[in-house]
Amino acid sequence: MLSHTGLKYRIHAVNLKSIETVLESGFFSRSSSWRSSTVGGHPWQVSLKLGGHHFCGGSLIQDDLVVTAAHCLISLNEKQIKSLTVTAGEYNLFQKDKEEQNIPVSKIIIHPEYNSLGYMSFNIALLYLKLKVKFGTTVRPICIPHRGDKFEEGTLCTASGWGKTSETSEYSNILQEVEVPIMDDRTCGTLLRGMNLPPLGRDVLCASVPDGAKDACQRDSGGPLVCRRDDGAWVLAGITSWAAGCTRVCNPFRNKQRKASPGIFSKVFVLMDFITQTMTDSLNKIGLASFPKNNLISSAKVIPYGVCGIPPFSPQWLSRRIAGGIEACPHCWPWQVGLRFLGNHQCGGAIINSIWILTAAHCVQSKNNPLFWTVVAGDHDRTLKESTEQVRRVKHIVMHEDFDTQTYDSDIALIQLSSALEFNSVVRPVCLPHNLEPLFSSEICVVTGWGSVSKEGGLASRLQQIQVPVLEREVCEHTYYSAHPGGISEKMICAGFAASGGKDVGQ
Repeated sequence: MLSHTGLKYRIHAVNLKSIETVLESGFFSRSSSWRSSTVGGHPWQVSLKLGGHHFCGGSLIQDDLVVTAAHCLISLNEKQIKSLTVTAGEYNLFQKDKEEQNIPVSKIIIHPEYNSLGYMSFNIALLYLKLKVKFGTTVRPICIPHRGDKFEEGTLCTASGWGKTSETSEYSNILQEVEVPIMDDRTCGTLLRGMNLPPLGRDVLCASVPDGAKDACQRDSGGPLVCRRDDGAWVLAGITSWAAGCTRVCNPFRNKQRKASPGIFSKVFVLMDFITQTMTDSLNKIGLASFPKNNLISSAKVIPYGVCGIPPFSPQWLSRRIAGGIEACPHCWPWQVGLRFLGNHQCGGAIINSIWILTAAHCVQSKNNPLFWTVVAGDHDRTLKESTEQVRRVKHIVMHEDFDTQTYDSDIALIQLSSALEFNSVVRPVCLPHNLEPLFSSEICVVTGWGSVSKEGGLASRLQQIQVPVLEREVCEHTYYSAHPGGISEKMICAGFAASGGKDVGQ
């Protein structure tokens, strides 16, 4: 079963012809899917300001050192550099925050190989501060990558910054955040070739961000893309650079269909030599502290402020990996049902009202005698008899008349129950989409079910959940399913990260 979590995200920039002039002003774009972060949720996020006005983001990696994008600084003149300040502890741009600290910049170091053309290779710069920041609950450094910190495609990471929350709104004064999955180079390359853009360089990271009907100009350049280690600490994986997909900053002739656009970030792991050579003897202060043995997040209050990558509040409903399921929160998906044939679990389904269940036609196509089927709602562990269970016999099975057993097109069926379900906190219907409501590329959805947890393994006993990004249909077919009979039709949704070797919606 595929459910939409409501997390939509988008990051945009200009095309290559105008990228230098516009992006050096710090513009970036997003849609209303971004959300306000919690106070202290990104304690490493800083604001770069000229004359007291925010123009780019950055990340605090030690008490006197900030990393940002080179294109934010390359065009500044001597007078502007003298007025350049960094604000740590910033949350609300229009208010003085509790731990807010405004510190002048003493030195700017831009990567010597920075190239503003093409993908703006080596798009990284370091800012030394005249004074050291004081660490606290909302001011902490982000970890820089260790040798083993290579985040694979499908990893769900977080970007943050200040900007418009919709195309027509004013800039947000509250720090925003959005989850984005790292895109594999193969898919990213396919998308970029479709836009007549050159292939990626080794210092560039792609994240999957959806396009939109209109473009908004944003100020998120230079800000952090952070991913979470297994030990709970957050690591600076990327520096916001730009995104493919627009022909200019605000283009009225843009195609109104939303497609996946690769967000382009500078890959910090590849650029570590530049950072470490600059930091020299200060390196031991960053990211190399020993972490407590206990759970980092639950014990965040006792962690020293100088330890990197640990925000004071870090709500994590989403798992670190998209591909690869985890046990679902019990009864958090109350529309999920199990379909049993002669008492054995066969497939999943979704409650759409008290007497109708939606499922896949291929599940019931060869076994369509309703007398042999039962439906179990309110179940979490299918091997146990749980007090929340409601078991119903099946009265009628209706398969879509156009279901094709070769192509799996129109793979949908309805099951009518012999008696109505009783709705409660653990048994209730899922919302159906509005007429013609599209599901846009790169939106994060959730697949739930009792499917196999490994290629060779059997069915899971407890309900599993997997988070997956929706892939653009044409890209999915060309990249992964070119041999599929009939291709990927308009009646199908492609989701997951097949290139990562993890799970997809078929297991």
